[in-house]
Amino acid sequence: MSTRRFLSRPIVAVVTPLLLGSLIAGCSTQSTDNTAAAHKSNSAFSKVPSVEVAPHIKALAAKVNKHWPAIDKVWPGADYTKHVAVVFDLDESNKAQRVWAVDTNGARQVSEKEVEGLTAPMPGGYSPGSLEGRSAILLSTSKETREKDADASELYRFASHELVHFYHQEDLAPESEGEGRAQDYPLQTRPRLLRQMIYHNLVQAVDNEGESDKFLRRAAYWHNQWKTEFPEEYKAVAWTDIAEGHARYVENLATIETKNITSEQRRDEEKKLIQRDTVFGAADVESYEIGYVAGILLDVKKPDWKEHFLRSNKTPADALLGEINPLEENPNPQVEKSVKEDLKATNDDLAKAIEPIDNAEADKTIPYLIVDTSKVKGSYGGKNFIRHRGKEITTGFFASYQSKGGSADFQDFSVITKENHIIVPLPKDTQVKNGRLNIENESMRIKNLEVTETRDNESRLVYRATAEN
Repeated sequence: MSTRRFLSRPIVAVVTPLLLGSLIAGCSTQSTDNTAAAHKSNSAFSKVPSVEVAPHIKALAAKVNKHWPAIDKVWPGADYTKHVAVVFDLDESNKAQRVWAVDTNGARQVSEKEVEGLTAPMPGGYSPGSLEGRSAILLSTSKETREKDADASELYRFASHELVHFYHQEDLAPESEGEGRAQDYPLQTRPRLLRQMIYHNLVQAVDNEGESDKFLRRAAYWHNQWKTEFPEEYKAVAWTDIAEGHARYVENLATIETKNITSEQRRDEEKKLIQRDTVFGAADVESYEIGYVAGILLDVKKPDWKEHFLRSNKTPADALLGEINPLEENPNPQVEKSVKEDLKATNDDLAKAIEPIDNAEADKTIPYLIVDTSKVKGSYGGKNFIRHRGKEITTGFFASYQSKGGSADFQDFSVITKENHIIVPLPKDTQVKNGRLNIENESMRIKNLEVTETRDNESRLVYRATAEN
């Protein structure tokens, strides 16, 4: 399983901002795109003279205009007309060439003065913020992401999903101690099979409405088996099941819902968004899709489920299946085969990915960089989150940090995570001059990063840095 996904907890203080400061170029002209302005708001956007808007921003504005005014139909009390998406178009040096504001009234270019104090997240990342006194989702694009996502579908999904976390989960209980996404390495087949069978039966319940009760009873059986056999994992991933399941549900419906859609049209479109014949391979990835499918089933079985959901501390699967009489069944042979194959491939990949960590732990002459990320908010990327030899490791780590005139960018790298810190093995020949660290290779680009030099209790050389907004 090699899916790159972004950690998206609104409470976690691990972030990836790129310093904006005075790096914006060419933002003196403001504009509005009136082609997507059928829904009028109280935004100041409409007061700005019109000039040409970039194609990917026009595409984003069209989606925002079409769907965001109807988000209150997706989730009670969620008013996306109050929000604005701020999009930083970055160059190859991660400097902002243009900045755009998009809301339900259209799109315009934003001036440098308007975004003073805001920081651009890394391309593909996100962070909260505000513009003109309104809550905002901050997003960034690069040349690569603009080419790959020309119609802004992923950009729109990011914005719609993260707005849920930042501004519409206020009733969600905070994470309790011990909860998290990391799984023990090597990954076990059994818990993934149990969760995959839950998902398999939920999808069958959607596809076979006349037999939905039978499939829901089978899903309840597998859900109870998982909770009984792996109670610690159930407890650990429950918060993610709730937070990400809720956000995925809203995100998916935000690509469907309009003011005029019929219930039959909505149902047909909901089915198209189900990920079929897919093995997710990790508990936290399962959270998204189980949450979505459980949500659209709850709409049918318990239409008032949303009223108290976030305050209930129940996962979407618990809310749907908790009162259903289980029906035992054997694992689906094809599902079982797919899970076993996927987990074997994932464990093989993980063995290679964590080798540098194991080597560094054994060799005390390899220095570490420890970055304190507690001062910033936002996102970081990772392929897998695992526990190995008493440590939590993120493989495929993908992040950018700024600190006192310096920067640290990581690409597809394995790091140790500990509370609000990342621990990075450095090359053996690392040298620091005048308290500044510079390294450039295929996995990391560290420029002029201010560090302090210490030794740990095993006499390992350690460089410490603090990431800042």
